[in-house]
Order: sequence, then C-alpha cells, then structure tokens
Amino acid sequence: MNMIVRPAPLSGRIPAVDSKSAAHRLLICAALAGKTLDFVKISEWNDDLLATKGCLESLINSTDSIIVDCHESGSTLRFLLPVAATLARNREIKFIGSGRLPERDTSSLLTALKQHGMAFSSEKLPFTMTGTLSPGTFVLPGSESSQFVSGLLLALPLLAADSRVTLTSPLQSAAYVDMTISALNRFGITIIERKGGYEVPGNQEFNCTNDINGIVPEGDWSNAAFFLAAGAIRDTLIFVDGLDDDSVQGDRAIVGLLNAFPEVIDVSQIPDLAPILAVRAAFLDRETTFIGVKRLILKESNRLTATACLIDKLGARAEIGTDYLRVIGKSCLKGGGTVDGANDHRIVMAAAIGATFCENPIVITNSESVKKSYPRFWHDFALLGGDAQTEA
Repeated sequence: MNMIVRPAPLSGRIPAVDSKSAAHRLLICAALAGKTLDFVKISEWNDDLLATKGCLESLINSTDSIIVDCHESGSTLRFLLPVAATLARNREIKFIGSGRLPERDTSSLLTALKQHGMAFSSEKLPFTMTGTLSPGTFVLPGSESSQFVSGLLLALPLLAADSRVTLTSPLQSAAYVDMTISALNRFGITIIERKGGYEVPGNQEFNCTNDINGIVPEGDWSNAAFFLAAGAIRDTLIFVDGLDDDSVQGDRAIVGLLNAFPEVIDVSQIPDLAPILAVRAAFLDRETTFIGVKRLILKESNRLTATACLIDKLGARAEIGTDYLRVIGKSCLKGGGTVDGANDHRIVMAAAIGATFCENPIVITNSESVKKSYPRFWHDFALLGGDAQTEA
C-alpha cells in the first residue's frame, strides 16, 4: 500500500505505544511462570508481538511435533530458540519464518546451543530442533546481537545446574540485555553480571508475586523517537505521554541527542534510531556522520542502504561506507517522488516524518509495514496534524 504524505505542521500530544522490546520479554517470562498471556496487558498488538504470542502458545500447549512460526520477527526467533531448547525434552520443534527472517544470521547462537545438546536440521530457517539443553558455559560474540544473549538469559535459569554466558567481544546494544535482566528480576529470576559475561544460577522458578493483577509494559522510546524528532526539526511542541524518564531502554538517548545534536553520532548501541536521526540530520545545514552502522544491513531491510536512499529522496545527500553513513543536509528540502519503504517499519515512519517537512508531497511504498511495531502510527500521525492519504 502506498501512502501520499503532504507537507503539514505537526504538533500536539499523543500517548506512547507499549514498548515492543519490553513486551516480548514480559510475555516470555509470563509464559514461563505459568501465566496466561493476557497477564501482560498489551494495549495494542503489533505483528511482532503477535508472533511471540503465537509461538509461546505453540510451545506451551503442544505435546508432540511443534511448529513455531516466527513470521518476520527476529526478536521472537532469537529469544525463543534457547527457551524452546529448555522446553524441548527431545521433542521435535520446527522453526519457520517469512520475509527476510530466514536470511538473518543465527549461526553463533545455534553453535552455542549445539555445544550443549541441541541438534538442528539446517543452519537457516526453516529448520527442526531436537535434543535436551544442558547447562554449562555458553560462548558468544557480543558484537553480533544482544538478542542472542537475552535469549540465553531467559532460558538458562530453568536448567538444573548453573550456567555462564561468556562474551568474546564487547556487547552491542547492551541496554537491551539490561531490559531482559529487568524483566527477569521482576519475575524473581537472578542474573549476576560479571566481567565479560553473566552467571545464571540454575533451578530457578519464574514467579510474579508482586504483580498479581498483571503487568503493563512501559511506553516505547523507540517509536516515540519519530515524533520527538519531528518536534526538533521545526521546533514545535510534540508530547508523547507515558514514557519513563528512568527507563533502561537504550533509545531513551533520543532526548539527549535531539537536544545537543553532535556532528558524529555512534549508533552501535541504538541502531533502531539511525533512520530517524538521519532524517533529523537531513534538515541541518551541515554534515552529520553516523558511525557503528554496519549491523543495519541485517534488519528488516538493508536499513543502511534504505536510509541513504530515503535521505536522497528528501532532497539532502547521503554517503555510505563500510561502517558509516554521512548525511549532507540543508534546512529546506524539496522532496517529491517516491520513497521505497523497503517493507521496513522504521524506514516508512522515518520517511513520513521527513516528507512532512519537505516542499512537495512524497509517496511512500509499503506503508502498511508499520504494523510490525506501531499499528496506529498513521492514526497518531493524523492526530498531530499530519496529512497522509492512501494512493488511489
């Protein structure tokens, strides 16, 4: 579906959506605690959370052959691979996915699981997993995906003996592991951080005695960032209610970055902010260089290339290298033409914000992909004064 976005001022107040990252973790913890999944009070289900919900229902309710469909959710796959391994008990579990998910690399996580009793029919989706996961030392590179680490931390407390996660390189997106530990702590699970990794006592039990009426996920800084950046581009008042200023979400960094926008920004710890930060940079009369971008090529799209194409379509200029994205901006951008949404929710949302401040309308393809993380994005966009209509 194509969306035509015309120039229009944005201002006003909207509520934050649930943090997708927090909700994934809480849903998994709730399932492991024996709770029904409505124990986590999701205000609006997006496609990724529905994937996790469906997979958990398959794992918990099935008895024999199990099919776990992760759809396009990388978080679902990487979190539930270790969790499913703890629940497998020699049952066959088939993992499938769609979109770019089968292309996304999980080899380091699979290797760690294989070294502890699991077998896989293939290195990439679809594959079948069998075996019984044994405790011990799990070795992972920290530079590939924090989700590998989070998946193990969610699973290893269930094993009969203690385990350790050892990182062979510095951890990227470390704040997301902090979110995992926070969720686990809320369910009575102890994780001990050590230099170079984590110790995980075994034989623990998930429980949530302090939240007998259920848990509400915190507001999502990652999705709020799009509208907060819109306020910064033209210095208008846009408020997103329901965000926790003390959250461990790494993308809370958007506030400091917008208030003091440096000429060089390292996004290695905050990769989801890269597209909207690049759009903000496009409306500045200067160059801004983003470093730590190489992992963007492995997202729902090649997000590095897609972001660069978006900046060019807005009327600024982008240059990409091995691990950098340089945006050569200017305060007034012409826009016009068509932006390829690349079936990537964050590209589509960043394009919508950028198009709002251009001189000419912009057509954005794949506008429905916002359902992956923010189904009501276009509704909130309109509430703030945005002018967007589906193309006839």
